[in-house]
Amino acid sequence: MPWRRQTSVACPVLLNAGEQDMFVPPTLLTQSAAHIHGAESVIVDGAGHDLLRSHPDWLAQTVLDWLQRH
Repeated sequence: MPWRRQTSVACPVLLNAGEQDMFVPPTLLTQSAAHIHGAESVIVDGAGHDLLRSHPDWLAQTVLDWLQRH
C-alpha cells in the first residue's frame, strides 16, 4: 500500500467504514488512519459499505459532531 501520499495530508480527516465493508475493510481503514497525522477512524458494527443508506442519521450526526470539533 503506498502510504506516501497519505502522510502528506495536513488537514483533519474522519474515516468511516462498516465492520463488514468489502471495499474498505476495517484493517485498511485503520492502517490508513495510522498514516495520516491526527486522523480519526470509526468502524460501524454490523454495517457494510453503504453507511449513507444503512445508517443515515448516525452518519450525519457523526460528521456534524466531528465538524464542530474542528
